Amino acid sequence: MKRWFKFSWISLYSQFPKLLTSLDIFLYTLITGSVIGIAFYSAAFVISNLIAHSSLISQALFPKLLAKGSHEHINENFSLLMYFAIPLLGLSVIFSKPALFALNPAYIDGTLIVILLSFKTFFLVLDQTLQRILVSIDTVDVEVNPKFRSLLKSNLFHMSTVRFIKVGIYLFTFVTTLVLLHTAELDEVFLVTIWALITLIIEIPFFIYMWILTKRYIKFSFPYVSTLKYLGTTLAFGIVFVFASEQIIIYHESIFNFLPTVILMFVICVGIYLLITYLIDNKTKKLFKSIINEIS
Repeated sequence: MKRWFKFSWISLYSQFPKLLTSLDIFLYTLITGSVIGIAFYSAAFVISNLIAHSSLISQALFPKLLAKGSHEHINENFSLLMYFAIPLLGLSVIFSKPALFALNPAYIDGTLIVILLSFKTFFLVLDQTLQRILVSIDTVDVEVNPKFRSLLKSNLFHMSTVRFIKVGIYLFTFVTTLVLLHTAELDEVFLVTIWALITLIIEIPFFIYMWILTKRYIKFSFPYVSTLKYLGTTLAFGIVFVFASEQIIIYHESIFNFLPTVILMFVICVGIYLLITYLIDNKTKKLFKSIINEIS
């Protein structure tokens, strides 16, 4: 118990940035005195957060790294992560308008907000995966009583510090921009769009930093070929959506008339992705065979 309390500050330090991140909603309401923007942001967040589920693919990676598994697991995991993250990004972008309309027709003006938050979530998933990899390969917590100086030099502390810096920059930029724009009495949808743009702009350089840092610690090759295949296939069903959605999706106030058309279009896009990747990618074939064998 003494040891747990002695080193509990590490866990608390790593979780505190999450609490600070949630201050943006409170600060927006405090500065603008309105909750309309929060409604648009929340609706867009629900849709864009679909991409975050792709991070579940990486859960099995970290125990393997903690057990000093081969770094080849990282290559395989990134390939699988891209297989799910890229199409989920594409689906969030192209279905932003139908999804907002399904939540409430009044939210349909927030399509750009969904797109910006979707890209932000995509980079966040990659960023968090890299952070977990760096934490998993750190061995300072293997020691029974690690020195305080060793903990400060470890990735356990470094990753949390980076998150603190990112949250600090984000909140400062967010509050400063919101105060300046709010005095101009701009439309709230425009304010929330700027809010989403800030989150995206801040996320990208921190992802790049994490990528460079990870490459210093671990030699692994990113699956560029597979990623290009998944990206190309995502663009393919995106093009199909652009041409077919106008004939298939009916924007009707009745959910019984609207939702079936959206589901049909969704099934078509997913089906195109699964079929093409199965035909052109050997890793996808192995994945399908593994799923079938597991079920049987």
